[in-house]
Amino acid sequence: MLLPGQLDVLPLYTQKLWEDLEAEFLKKIADKMNVDSLDALLRIGGNQEDVKKALKSTYNKSNKEIDDLFANVAKYENSYYGNISDRLGKKTASVDKQLLDAHIKQTKETLKNLTNTTGFMDANGKHMPLADTLQRISDTAYLEVSTGLSTLDEAIGKQMKAIADKGLVWVDYASGTHRRVESTLRASIISGVNQTVGVISDANAETLDAEYFEVSAHIGARNTGDGHANHESWQGKVYKKDELVSKCGLGSATGLEGINCRHSRYPFFPEIMERNYTDEYLEAMDKMDFTFGDKHYTSTYEASQEMRNIERNIKRLTRYKNAGIDVDA
Repeated sequence: MLLPGQLDVLPLYTQKLWEDLEAEFLKKIADKMNVDSLDALLRIGGNQEDVKKALKSTYNKSNKEIDDLFANVAKYENSYYGNISDRLGKKTASVDKQLLDAHIKQTKETLKNLTNTTGFMDANGKHMPLADTLQRISDTAYLEVSTGLSTLDEAIGKQMKAIADKGLVWVDYASGTHRRVESTLRASIISGVNQTVGVISDANAETLDAEYFEVSAHIGARNTGDGHANHESWQGKVYKKDELVSKCGLGSATGLEGINCRHSRYPFFPEIMERNYTDEYLEAMDKMDFTFGDKHYTSTYEASQEMRNIERNIKRLTRYKNAGIDVDA
């Protein structure tokens, strides 16, 4: 049984690979842009082959990590159901490998897409492929200085701040939308793993004749929206199969096992199991009453959102530092 806390850490290694790539390029670009004359700025050029080589290396490492991660999750889940089936005196399910492979393939497709379109945003909010970034920002800075719009230091600082502000992003050219590579990978891996867990869960529920399912719970669950969009309202409880859809929104983007959802559901057998989360525990989990800085918090979800905001700011300041921007000024 994969708990939300375990699911939460699964993307971290892959995210770190791309964060390291981002830091490497911010530092390299900052070093190249550290010039003291307009002529030197004009002579700046980037090596696209080096960029492609670094991207390919990170992609290959990420691809292998996804293979290993999904294999370990399947092994973990099968072990869990092996224990349950032994206690029930039944056999575990034979899971459709094609269904499992489909979720791995989908996650890998996301990785491939973001590798092909990853880059930085310029000062005007336009996406620049990673291989073109150095040439594009040095050309823009040169134009601003040569036309008298900025001093050399101002032009370089403006371009470096622009690429560091968002960091590495990928773009969907069809829609024009873009997202941080890190957050895209996280959402894709969590969704893919959760859907894989769901396939294994459904197969064993059918084989083991499960009538009920228990939904996992975690601190800081989403408590906004109505119906199944409010995850706090349905987490940690036991449901019949049809209630997973009607009450928890299983199969919808905003419900159980939807986008960025860390909840899972597992067959529950009252004759051999007790609930993992009592009603009293769930009530206590959702309560919070404290003041931090000048803000008062009354829910774990509200506090967790503020925590994520702090984490994002720390990462942004780290990108500024890697880009040679004085964050203490």
